[in-house]
Amino acid sequence: MFRISHDGVVIGCSALEKGDPPMGCAGGTFVPNPEFERFRENVIPQTGWAPEHLQWPDLSASTQDGTTLNCVDVILSEFDFGDEIELVVDVLGISDPSYETLFPGRYADYEASFANDKPTVPVSGEGTPVVPETRDGMLARLWRCLLR
Repeated sequence: MFRISHDGVVIGCSALEKGDPPMGCAGGTFVPNPEFERFRENVIPQTGWAPEHLQWPDLSASTQDGTTLNCVDVILSEFDFGDEIELVVDVLGISDPSYETLFPGRYADYEASFANDKPTVPVSGEGTPVVPETRDGMLARLWRCLLR
């Protein structure tokens, strides 16, 4: 489990069970601890892409032994589905410790998921070739990671 903190106070944890290794992104279900209620009462969230989506950026993440993950940002999101509230944390742009050190085998699993992909050359509406992405869906995964 990874510890999620605000101003040095641990507010919860996550296994960061999902990720996008090439982008250095990892995310997962956020499990709040008792400090989370104080955090939620005192730190004003940003509104996400919908009124029922709240975000708290500028958090930090660390390993159980206290090693801080150097990354672009740690964002906690709350999704209110009416009958259920889901808390998700995303760690974006992890640079140190290395992704493979933090998530052994995840990069290999990611690469293996493309083993049967066949390259395609997309064509625009006028029939001219469009420069293909190196990985189908990479941009979509990035947006999902950033917009969570």
